[in-house]
Amino acid sequence: MKQIQIIIFLIIPINIIFAQTNNDIFQSLYRNNNFEGKITINQDSLISYLVKKHTEINKNIRGIQGKKIIIYMNSGLNSRNRAEAVRDSFRINNPNMPVELRYSSPFWQVYAGNFRTRTEALRAFQTIKKKYPKAFIVDALIDLKMLN
Repeated sequence: MKQIQIIIFLIIPINIIFAQTNNDIFQSLYRNNNFEGKITINQDSLISYLVKKHTEINKNIRGIQGKKIIIYMNSGLNSRNRAEAVRDSFRINNPNMPVELRYSSPFWQVYAGNFRTRTEALRAFQTIKKKYPKAFIVDALIDLKMLN
């Protein structure tokens, strides 16, 4: 009976160690299953390292590259109050388009929209430009959940 307990205590930690899954694509390709074909990858070892590094970096990014329209940008004594007024006015007139206020020293900026492409941004820009003649399109990180 003691031998069985010792074997069980030795097997459990080994199972825990090997049970940790690795989400590395190269490791999953190297695994050889009896019912699947065999894949041979000839590559420099740096490729695996670079793919892992790329994955780690992209885990922290909270969106994709896209376009926004800056409808107001100014610095000065009342620039924050003016930016808030512009944001609120835009939100009332365009309830379906996201708008946000940002401070990037020394400027207060009001951004409108989340567009994947310049073409999408240009469509909205044609309308926005009539009321905000100083508006312009910029590259920005956009949240996928808030796409127009």
